[in-house]
Amino acid sequence: MTLKQVVDEKDDYVTPLALKIIANVIAMKKDLHFLHETGLLDTLTHCANDKESQIFLPAWRALHNLKVTNETKSACKNLYLEGVYPFVLPDDNKAPLLDIILVHGIKGGAAWTWRQHDQQRYRPLLSQEKRRNILKGQNIEDVDEFYTCCWPLDWLVPTLKLPVRVIAVNFKCGWWRWESECSTEGTGKSVIERSRDMAHALAAAGVGERPIIWISHSMGGLLVKNMLVELKSKSSGDNDVFAKEYSKEEFFSQVKHNQWEANSFAKQTMAIVFFSVPHQGSPLATSVTQGVLRQVLQPATELCEMRTDNPALHHLNQLFVSLAKAQSIAVLTLNESEPVLHKTTGYPLHFIPP
Repeated sequence: MTLKQVVDEKDDYVTPLALKIIANVIAMKKDLHFLHETGLLDTLTHCANDKESQIFLPAWRALHNLKVTNETKSACKNLYLEGVYPFVLPDDNKAPLLDIILVHGIKGGAAWTWRQHDQQRYRPLLSQEKRRNILKGQNIEDVDEFYTCCWPLDWLVPTLKLPVRVIAVNFKCGWWRWESECSTEGTGKSVIERSRDMAHALAAAGVGERPIIWISHSMGGLLVKNMLVELKSKSSGDNDVFAKEYSKEEFFSQVKHNQWEANSFAKQTMAIVFFSVPHQGSPLATSVTQGVLRQVLQPATELCEMRTDNPALHHLNQLFVSLAKAQSIAVLTLNESEPVLHKTTGYPLHFIPP
């Protein structure tokens, strides 16, 4: 079965995975004649007009990478690598004045976290044609009749009336070790590892070249904070906020190789929105990462780092507060005023109390 046939199968799991592979290949491969020869280009164009976010988002990423590769004859700059999704229509050629970057948390995703409430799922999905019109400022009120999988794109962008680029970070992250599909990452990744991975991928997409607004949820806020603090402290040689996982010299040598200023993220950051971010840790994380529950549930590294008694978490918050004041970064923090119904257990849980 060819890659095109796999995509055409429209399987809920396999098709998005195949589209991700195609987008990655386009980003790394110089000879792209195979796209025309196999009919994959037509398939990507068709998928880009699909209503389902798990289909059109990787297709958008592939087409954007194809555009950049054709224009620059190089796959080394302003590409959307694995884990970075442009919430930008492939045919949009406007130069953005601002980057809005979405960073989800544990059990989240680019095609999942930023959706409208599930209670509104009875409404029809927003078509790409209707989305194009709304983003152009035409019939904006029509958006209320449809269900959106990305409110920052469909609701926020039209109201700004400015050419902006919305980017969503995507990574797999579970609560428990046994949720991992890869044996090498069975224990999970630390905040510092994930934030460094995120920095590399965002730098390749040209983030840092214009003002930035971050919108983060849960652990995603910790990733943003750690990335900004660590990159800003690069020149001063400060120690890592969290325990070192691998060579810091190696990390910053890669930054230099990308010809990217390490602290440009902090310099360009205008504002950050934190949705339910455990700045001081989560009591729920503390309770399931100790005693018998820790042995039975086997919490992943990410969850263990969100304990309320984690000194690195408090140190990170202190450093970030200092950075935010020094850079005059506007910060909006929203906590949970009511418990959230956990679908799996059926119990109302308070992940991040006010």
